[in-house]
Amino acid sequence: MTSPYRPFDVRLVARERLSASFMRITLRGGDLARCSPTLLDQRVKLVLGESRLLDPLRGDDWYSVWQAAAERPAIRTYTLTAVRAAAGEVDVDVVLHGRPGAGAGPASTFAQSAAVGERLLLVAADRSRAGHEEVGVAFRPGGAERVVLVGDETALPAVANILADRRPGVRYEAVLEVPERDDVRALAADRLTWRVRSRGESVLDVAPFAHAAAGDAAPGDGALLWDEAEDVSGGSYLWAAGEAGLVRAVRAAAKRTGVDRGAASFMGYWRRGAVSA
Repeated sequence: MTSPYRPFDVRLVARERLSASFMRITLRGGDLARCSPTLLDQRVKLVLGESRLLDPLRGDDWYSVWQAAAERPAIRTYTLTAVRAAAGEVDVDVVLHGRPGAGAGPASTFAQSAAVGERLLLVAADRSRAGHEEVGVAFRPGGAERVVLVGDETALPAVANILADRRPGVRYEAVLEVPERDDVRALAADRLTWRVRSRGESVLDVAPFAHAAAGDAAPGDGALLWDEAEDVSGGSYLWAAGEAGLVRAVRAAAKRTGVDRGAASFMGYWRRGAVSA
């Protein structure tokens, strides 16, 4: 069966600084009208490198070709924040870690300094392929009557998408941690709690996640965690994403406070000090 995911050949057409830690980049491609409009927390990949490295990756076998390549372009995982099919454009909000040449990774460097018109590949679901609505989506609240979203800055684009697609009759709560006060933004949650890291704050200050005990993982600890909900028929659904150690600590606190394992999803998007594709 053909995967819903495939590479789209795109170019950078615009950038907008959203806040201290976020740059929005706009990508345009001739066939982006076929890009899945699912949004939510659906994962996509940016493939960054010289054209000679991108050209062999334009087919459905892109990943196996990338794995076998002697020289590989960089790959980073993101969530789209907008799909404008008529214009053949998508937006991606990139978290800025460092500056080009001073600690920034390949995607952060591209977002800050790539020339308008620079080429890259976007690996995303194709709306003409079966399964494009579900592939790469971890947000599965089922019939939950209450949704609790917990995350750091890397989860913020997904959280914003989820809150923009609220279901009637469901209560949405969010606890979010960002690097700077300037990163706080308006979101359509019934209850919204922001924690600002530069002020020494963390989502782990907020009940029930403040119940972290000795031995719980801390930010920077452990391998990437990926644990999706199995079946949610009612009650509450917990979705937590971000730095792996932070997510592990949230999971430990949730377990101690009796959160139903089958009604919770925990996704480690990255690990401090490690490279994640």
